[in-house]
Amino acid sequence: MIRNKKFFLFPLLLLFTSGMQTRAQQHTLQVEVTNIASAKGEIWFALFLGEKGFPEKSENAYRTARVKAEQGIISFTFKELPAGNYALAVFHDENGDGKMNKNMFGVPKEAFGFSNNVKSLLRAPYFKECAFTIPKQQKIEISINYY
Repeated sequence: MIRNKKFFLFPLLLLFTSGMQTRAQQHTLQVEVTNIASAKGEIWFALFLGEKGFPEKSENAYRTARVKAEQGIISFTFKELPAGNYALAVFHDENGDGKMNKNMFGVPKEAFGFSNNVKSLLRAPYFKECAFTIPKQQKIEISINYY
């Protein structure tokens, strides 16, 4: 009977310790968005874990979020993120239609920004230009641009 208890307790102990390791590997990322011109609409976030779809295809993002806009600065925290290389795209949806509006030439009409504050006027930036590593970097600041 004692032998059966040990056999039962070992897998239970293994399960418990693996759960602790999973939680220990989770990280947070605090994002501060600056230069917000108005409190209209929402600020949208698309956090990518890899280059697929970056920066425009939010359906490929690892996580997305949106926060009511406030003039000046807002903060948002992504929680329970695994370690890895990420890039973040942000835009100010002032008119509340849920998309980045562009002119007939494809130039954004609403404010936007990227991690590492990459500024790219003639093309969308590449993932590698905007990439940062978690857990090394756990707080970033993005200044959004109005054109």
